[in-house]
Amino acid sequence: MSYTIYASSALKPTGTYVGQVLSSGNDTDNFVGALGVGRKLVLAAEPKAAKPTDLHPSDETAQWFAKIDAVAAVLVEAATAQAPKVITSFNVDLIKPVPLTFSSDSAVLVSAFGGSTSRIPAPGLIKDGSVLACGLDFDKTFGDTKEIKTNVGGLFQFAGMPGSREFLPDKIGDMPVSLKKSDGEAKLRRNALWFTPADSFQTIVRLQFSLGLAESAPLQTVIGGALPGFTLKSAEAVTKRKVSLAKTSKGVIPLIDGQVTFAITCSVQATDGPEVTTTAAVDFTSTTITLTFLFTSQQNPLDGILQWLVERSKEPDLKKFVDRMLAKSENDKPLISDLALRRLSVGLDVGTNKNSPSLASFSFDIEALTTFGTADGQPPAAFLLSYAWTKVQGGIGTIRGQFWGDYDTSSAWELTPNDEAWTVLQPSLGNRQPAQFIDLAHVIPGNPIVDIPDCVPSQIRRAYVELSDTHFAIGGAIMAKTPTLSSVPQPQLGQLELDASFEWGTSSSFTLDLLIGAALYPSKKSKHQAPALLTGALHYESVNGQRTWRLGAALSGLYASTLAEFFDSASRDHVLPLIDSIMVKNLTVDYAYVSAPKPSATDPSVAERAPAKASSSASELKIRGTLLISVFELALSYDYTSSGWTFVATVKPQDEAATIGDVINGLLDLDEGDLELPAFVANTPFAAKADALNLSIVKKQEKPATITDGRPQPLDTKPTPTSFQLLLRLRFGGDSLGLSLAFAQLQSTDWGADARPKRLVKVALMGLPAVDVPLVGNITQPFDQLYFLWVQDPPPRTTAAAKPRIAGLTRKDIQQINEGFEADNKLIVKDKFKEPTPADLLLGAGCHVAVIIKDDAGKKTCLLSYEFMKPKTSTAAPAPV
Repeated sequence: MSYTIYASSALKPTGTYVGQVLSSGNDTDNFVGALGVGRKLVLAAEPKAAKPTDLHPSDETAQWFAKIDAVAAVLVEAATAQAPKVITSFNVDLIKPVPLTFSSDSAVLVSAFGGSTSRIPAPGLIKDGSVLACGLDFDKTFGDTKEIKTNVGGLFQFAGMPGSREFLPDKIGDMPVSLKKSDGEAKLRRNALWFTPADSFQTIVRLQFSLGLAESAPLQTVIGGALPGFTLKSAEAVTKRKVSLAKTSKGVIPLIDGQVTFAITCSVQATDGPEVTTTAAVDFTSTTITLTFLFTSQQNPLDGILQWLVERSKEPDLKKFVDRMLAKSENDKPLISDLALRRLSVGLDVGTNKNSPSLASFSFDIEALTTFGTADGQPPAAFLLSYAWTKVQGGIGTIRGQFWGDYDTSSAWELTPNDEAWTVLQPSLGNRQPAQFIDLAHVIPGNPIVDIPDCVPSQIRRAYVELSDTHFAIGGAIMAKTPTLSSVPQPQLGQLELDASFEWGTSSSFTLDLLIGAALYPSKKSKHQAPALLTGALHYESVNGQRTWRLGAALSGLYASTLAEFFDSASRDHVLPLIDSIMVKNLTVDYAYVSAPKPSATDPSVAERAPAKASSSASELKIRGTLLISVFELALSYDYTSSGWTFVATVKPQDEAATIGDVINGLLDLDEGDLELPAFVANTPFAAKADALNLSIVKKQEKPATITDGRPQPLDTKPTPTSFQLLLRLRFGGDSLGLSLAFAQLQSTDWGADARPKRLVKVALMGLPAVDVPLVGNITQPFDQLYFLWVQDPPPRTTAAAKPRIAGLTRKDIQQINEGFEADNKLIVKDKFKEPTPADLLLGAGCHVAVIIKDDAGKKTCLLSYEFMKPKTSTAAPAPV
């Protein structure tokens, strides 16, 4: 009778059954939970202590291995008699092409991977139970034979490449290989099987075969012919066969993929250079042969390798260029404190003759500890510097490197099938581990970056460096993972990119750029699931002591309901209906800061001006944004410069036919019929094709006068006047009847400290509907605008030094106000002055009515203006404030 082991997440049958349910949370439960749809292991019988039990033919895992090898067998071994149902190991028997037995028994795993029995705990599961690792059981595999023999061609066929002889050089495919039981080292060469059920039942077999030196002669002939100075000393063939489940129109089939790589020991030597002995990997494809040489930091054979490459590439200046770049310094301080050659990759082009390949390319990687990137006393920053050469283009003229901060000094890679000794590099220079991040303040050698804004992250974990004869450049990026949706919104700093550079000898003048990408993901309960996106850019440059910061940011797609999730639970549900219709469509911010260097002591103008501060600044700030509130679109604009600032807010309906009823229903998120407004109120339209509301706040300062040579006036001259304006305009009534209400307030510093602001209110009729008169036709309005105007100009707060005055708006006042109003809302008045001056009084305080028309040239003029209760010159006491 079969016996079933269920994962804790499996669907168990109702009623009684023969089997067990695993406890949740352990590696075995995770492994069984990934075994197909059933999430179970079906054994042929109840497991017995210390006795392997076959899988039942109906088991999904057994059926999978049967597709790989028709007579394959998978057995499960239980524990002792005291715990007979606890799985301790798995056995996998494969028959084709030769009998092989793999086991996850602790002793077998130690013989395959080394270390202690705790390195892979029973029953042989790694990566939290997602992968089953089984070592080759030499005792059972070689029970009736002393060795497994084949040739290189047979290894390629086992790896799923039966047509390899078409591209392998002659005699390479015939080289004999063997795997011997008597070879003590073979047991530590990762001969193993890995089974990952969650990844399409992926099954990988790795076998490492030995080649005799004499039998490897064809390999020496091919490589040595293309690379004189190369000598083969020993060789092994690492074979990987990967089989994955593939669903096709013909059903489920095993998909085979693999590779064969030669792991060799060899030496290279230039004609007059030292012999460099090392290890390497050799890969054959249909077009190229690739050699990957590995070096340890203790060897550091850079000079010998460069001499050999100079001969092979016929590039006489190669060694001089590399030596010159690696010896670069700035401010008399070398950029690199320690270096070692770690890897060399050489590509041979097969061309039309697979037996006579030629050198096509090479690249090498140098481990370097730098003197920049971290503060004094901290672990140094390590970079992997690379140089590349191709036969077609030659050298690239630069050495480029990647920051080596993300590294793993453990040997855990040996337990997985994908990595090999020639694919894994780890820092090895120095007597301590290098830094895991670069400090932004120290990216420029000898010139720390100061005044870093608090909002800028300063730890860089991904970076590059570039060296050439003319310049030095460094850059990097910080990336963040996409957050998991939860009950509250999750902010994410998506990406921060850095680029900095300078020319040799001028590191005090450099540039730095940062690009930022961020997002705010709503909670999983929000009805708006699209994240709000934030992008930003920062530019910094230092030229001749003057530092410039430029920052820019943009926000889009932020719903106010996302922010409501941060409110306390007691008020969240009450606030949400009020702000659910509000969205930040877009918002941009641009800021510039420029620090001015101290003036020179020899500057003749210093005596004419007040002493300069240690640093001064000229700054600019621009903000632009659009908010969607119900049916309204609110546009915001703010500009700040050293001469003044302007704030403008404009509101217009998103829908040209929007009415008051639409607005109220949209703001309150009401259903149709919930709000009963009077028809004349609900149907009143806002102005279409125009802004419904416009608010501006403006500060303006005239440019300071200059003396003959262009320098500013001495500081003891009269201050430059500054004006402050507040302008508001509301428009409603639709296209048929355009009504506009405007309010303005003006204050100027040249009026004196006791002066109070001037104000005006303007109500204008912008248009009357055309009248269709029978036999006459359409009669349009006879004027362009009809307005009522109220002007206030209160007397000063004190009577001291009061002079006779007529209150009102001067020509200069009206000019300043009109600069803030739109074209169709500007003040147009009767001007009777033949010789205009800024102090001409054009509008007295009080009430005015005016009719505006267009003349024959289309220019607006004031046809009629009437002033109520025209004021007289007075020195009366001031009105209350």
